[in-house]
Order: sequence, then structure tokens, then C-alpha cells
Amino acid sequence: YAMHRVGDALYCCGAGGISVFNVSSPGAPTKVRDLRLTGSMQDLASANGVLYVAADTWLRMLDIRFPLTPTFIGSLSPNALNHAVAAEDDMLYVGARFWIDLRDASSCADHCAVDVNGDGLVNTSDFLDYLGDWASGRLAADWNVDGVVNTSDFIAFLNQWAAGC
Repeated sequence: YAMHRVGDALYCCGAGGISVFNVSSPGAPTKVRDLRLTGSMQDLASANGVLYVAADTWLRMLDIRFPLTPTFIGSLSPNALNHAVAAEDDMLYVGARFWIDLRDASSCADHCAVDVNGDGLVNTSDFLDYLGDWASGRLAADWNVDGVVNTSDFIAFLNQWAAGC
């Protein structure tokens, strides 16, 4: 569980997602929205308009160029439990109990969104992972970023998945 502030937005993570608060008025913070994400969120960091979320075996990425309205970019799977994440300029540090993974953060921002499992391939595994998120109504499945998970998202994902990266 962690908190991370960017401008007037405060992101609070925990089991099942992230809450976004507007803290422009320190005496009266207001919740803007809840983002449902798969897994237990462990830590948050940001760099260059991207919020990185350490979540179980996934590293989730959200576009926060507009901090109060984050949108899902994609996920990477470093293949271990992620407990901590730090970002500085173009370096991303992902830590677990006995190791640390260093990544070029700029390459994460350019990640192929339909490579849902982050294995570098666009295949049936990605489709099934997306289908699971969609069927559960998770934010990761809000493909057209309208705040609602519905058939429009499924069709948008399917079209992009079929086209590849």
C-alpha cells in the first residue's frame, strides 16, 4: 500500500486498485475516482507522464499527463512478485524480495497495449487475459477509455489485437 502525488492528484493504492484524490485544496481533499486493477497494488512511482504500479506479478502503467484522469496504457510482467517501484528520468527500478530489475522507462511508455501479458508477443494468451479483465469489468478492459467496460471496449480491443503492433 502506497501513496504518490503528482500535481493536484494523490494516488492511493491497495488491494484491487487505486483511488485518485484531488488535493488542490489541502483542507478538503476529494475522491475523483477508483480504478479497479487486477491484483494487490504494492507501490507507485511516476516519470514522464506515466504512473507505474507494482502489482503482484505485473507492472501496470497509466497515462497521467492529465493527473486527475489517469488512463490505462498496458502491463509488463517482470516474472516475479513486485514489491516496489521507483522511476527517475528514463530509468525504472522494479524491486522484489531478493532482486531488482532495471528497465528503460521510455521503452515502457511505448509498450504495445494489446500485448496484455507483456511477453513481447501478441497472441491468444493476450486475448484470453483481456477477456478475463473484460468479463470481470476491470479498468484494464476499458479499451476506449470512456469509464465504462462494455461491448464497445471488447470490439475496440479485438480490432487492435487483430492488427497487432
